[in-house]
Amino acid sequence: MASSGNNQAFTPVLDLAPDPRWGRSEETYGEASRMGVAAIAGLQGPTLLIDRHHVLATAKHFAAHGQPESGTNTAPANYSERVLRESFLVPFEAAVKEARVGSVMASYNEIDGIPSNVNPWLLDRLLRQEWGFPGYVTSDGNGLQMLYEVHRVAADKAGAARAA
Repeated sequence: MASSGNNQAFTPVLDLAPDPRWGRSEETYGEASRMGVAAIAGLQGPTLLIDRHHVLATAKHFAAHGQPESGTNTAPANYSERVLRESFLVPFEAAVKEARVGSVMASYNEIDGIPSNVNPWLLDRLLRQEWGFPGYVTSDGNGLQMLYEVHRVAADKAGAARAA
């Protein structure tokens, strides 16, 4: 990837996928945190200094994206903090603390009614403060657009960008 001019890989997918209706279960390493950590190490190398042999890895989809209501991609994920911490967040915590992933992609979905792209508990308190993540958060395709078109937490594109 790096030799072809890419600096960032939008992988690995670390979602848990216990619901087969979710349609993206074939692409996730979430059930095995060790695979995610190994993938990140292989992509990034031993440091975050990207060179001609390495790219920045992006752990996605943060978080609880793999078992949405009704198995529908982007649907809400209504789970308690305990369930999130004991299952859905495990592979992401390993990616941040062990593999030192450089980027995390916020998921489209809502957790307890708050879209992941603007969730202060998820992105600030947990990811940055508790886990010490120093990298950057990116949105998934149309993630910010969904803030005003689907979630209705912003009035327009500019409001969605400011909120995120």
